[in-house]
Amino acid sequence: NLAFHHLTIDRGWLSFPTPGSALTVSNDLVLVGNYQTSYGFPYRSEGRLDFSNGTLSVGGSLTLTNAASLYWSGAAAPPFCGPVG
Repeated sequence: NLAFHHLTIDRGWLSFPTPGSALTVSNDLVLVGNYQTSYGFPYRSEGRLDFSNGTLSVGGSLTLTNAASLYWSGAAAPPFCGPVG
C-alpha cells in the first residue's frame, strides 16, 4: 500500500499486480504518456498505471494525457469516480 500527496507518472509504468493493493493520492494524480512517430511508425512510451483488484483513491484531479493509460482488472467493481472525503 502506498500513499502520496501528489503523484505524477511521466512516461513510466506503475503496476499493482497483487489483489488488495491500495494507492492513495490525497491531491492530484497525473499520468503522462508520449505518443510520437519514429521512422514513420507510431511509438508510445508509457504513462501507465495498472491495478489488479485493488483500491485507488484520488482526492484531487485524475489526469491522463498524451496517450497515458489506466488499466483495471479483477472481480471487484470498477473504480468509483466521485468526491473523496
